[in-house]
Amino acid sequence: MLNEKEKLGFDELAAPAAPVSKPSEISILIAQLNALHKEGMLTDQEFQKKKAELLARL
Repeated sequence: MLNEKEKLGFDELAAPAAPVSKPSEISILIAQLNALHKEGMLTDQEFQKKKAELLARL
């Protein structure tokens, strides 16, 4: 079973290119990312990096 970081794409070997996603999907992923950040499971740097990646998919 995947942990929360893996579900959000925190796989260092994953391909950097991602398909364009629906804004609603991106919003949900950013909300999940924010929850992990608030729980202390993500550093500020991890949060900012992944958020930027998600926003770039719009």
